[in-house]
Amino acid sequence: MKTLVVLSHPNFAASRLNKALANAAKSAGAEVRHLEGLYGTDALKIDVAAEQEAFLRADRIVFLFPMMGFNVPSMLKAYIDYVLSRGFAYGQGAKIAGKQLQIAVSTGGGLGEYSKHGAIKFSLNEILLPLQCCADFCELVYGRIFASCGVEPGVPDSAIESHAARFTKLLNDELEEHEYQI
Repeated sequence: MKTLVVLSHPNFAASRLNKALANAAKSAGAEVRHLEGLYGTDALKIDVAAEQEAFLRADRIVFLFPMMGFNVPSMLKAYIDYVLSRGFAYGQGAKIAGKQLQIAVSTGGGLGEYSKHGAIKFSLNEILLPLQCCADFCELVYGRIFASCGVEPGVPDSAIESHAARFTKLLNDELEEHEYQI
C-alpha cells in the first residue's frame, strides 16, 4: 500500500517525536511531505497541483501533527482547505473516494486527560471530529486515530522510540487494536 504522510509542525526543528515519526515513515517506504518545510507558514504558497498529485499517488494518506489549540496546525488546515477542493476531493469529477485517511496526532497531555472525566473533558475522537467529517464528505475511509500522548519536553528517548515503533507498525498494517492510543 502506497502511503503519503502529510506532516505539519510549525516548530519541527524542536520536535523530537515528530522527527522520529517522520523518519519511521520514510524507513517504512512512505512519502513524507512536511508542509512547513516545503512552504514555510504562508498558506498561499501551497502548491495545490503538486499536493494533489502526491495525494493521488497514495492509497493511504496520514495526517501527522501535534495537537495545537485542540486543532490541527494552521498549515494542515490550509492544506485541507486548498488541496481537498471541489472537483478533486468532492463533487463532480472527484478523484479520491475510497482512499484511506489516517490521523496520527501527538499531545502533551496524557491520554486519560482526553475523556469526559479528564482535564480536557472531551475524547480525541470528539476533538478531531471535523477531520472525520471531512473524510466522510470526501468519501475517504477514516481510520482509527493513532495517538502519541504525554509527549512533553524531557520525555525519555525510550518513550520517543516506543511511539516511533508503534507508528512503523501502523504503517506496516501490524498495529494491534490496543496500541492505537497510548
